[in-house]
Amino acid sequence: MMLRRKNHNLGLSDTKWKGKNSKLLRGWYKLYWQRHNKEEKSGVVFVFHKDIDPVTHVSFVSERITRARVNLGKSSFTILQVYTPQQGCSEEEKTKFLEELEDQVREDNFMITGDLNAQIGMDRNGYEEVMGPFGYGKRNVEGEEILNLCIRNPLLL
Repeated sequence: MMLRRKNHNLGLSDTKWKGKNSKLLRGWYKLYWQRHNKEEKSGVVFVFHKDIDPVTHVSFVSERITRARVNLGKSSFTILQVYTPQQGCSEEEKTKFLEELEDQVREDNFMITGDLNAQIGMDRNGYEEVMGPFGYGKRNVEGEEILNLCIRNPLLL
């Protein structure tokens, strides 16, 4: 499906792959994954097209954050694939994730992809600097946390 839709990279969340490795898929794509231990509830992985070469570095920050450094022409950037704890997870787990994520956004040229498990909503009041005009619905607590992360670390949604 990625080949047919001409997608060159994909991040997956809530995966159950075990161990740490990379694998060539049908000659066109390379899959990178890591699962630290059996107790982990989730995992995040990357799939890159062979034309995104070189992927210079893939590191696994935690079971919920994976980062890849990619060179495209003369420029390079970092992609963070994330899987945010959803409603029902402990506050301790959510706080730990946000701290880990904030530690990763301290450099230039990066983007965050993945499942943020948050609803940002339509209301831009107080967040005009970081939020575009195309929100939907109502904001939840997790959406508020993501917006505050954006304000603290000049990120855009």
